[in-house]
Amino acid sequence: VDPAFDTTNRFREGWKYFGWYDYLARIRDNVEKFVTNTSLNAQFYGMTSEEFCHREEPVWYVFIDTGEHSAESLTPEVAWVERNLMPGGIVIFHDYMNQYTAPKEAADRMIESKKFELVPIDWAPIIKYVKENNLEEGNNSWHMLGNPNPNFIGALRRCR
Repeated sequence: VDPAFDTTNRFREGWKYFGWYDYLARIRDNVEKFVTNTSLNAQFYGMTSEEFCHREEPVWYVFIDTGEHSAESLTPEVAWVERNLMPGGIVIFHDYMNQYTAPKEAADRMIESKKFELVPIDWAPIIKYVKENNLEEGNNSWHMLGNPNPNFIGALRRCR
């Protein structure tokens, strides 16, 4: 679920610098490669939060990347996850613990409900791999200002 799929979304204006014109095709290609390489059964929807959050269906994995990262925009997505994520399922928050505060605050509320638990991420080997393979070259990411190797996602598991 990503605001980039909405062609009227104001955040698309800045995406000309990031190849937004083929964003959906790139994401769909990556998901299809992942599914093929792992033999997983996955469905890629490619729609906005407003479109998707009206659907009701059980899922095992959700990646939340809300446009302006506000509590208001996260509310319907988090409510949908709380209704539809299966026990044992994983939700990933993008822009978690960086200059945006709403994703971490939403995750904290979910943990406080006792229905979700934090999934610790060991960033050391990930950052080591990124450095060894020079994967950040040319990346002027805003994900964690002042951090050359941003660890900008957080994960929760549905307990019950």
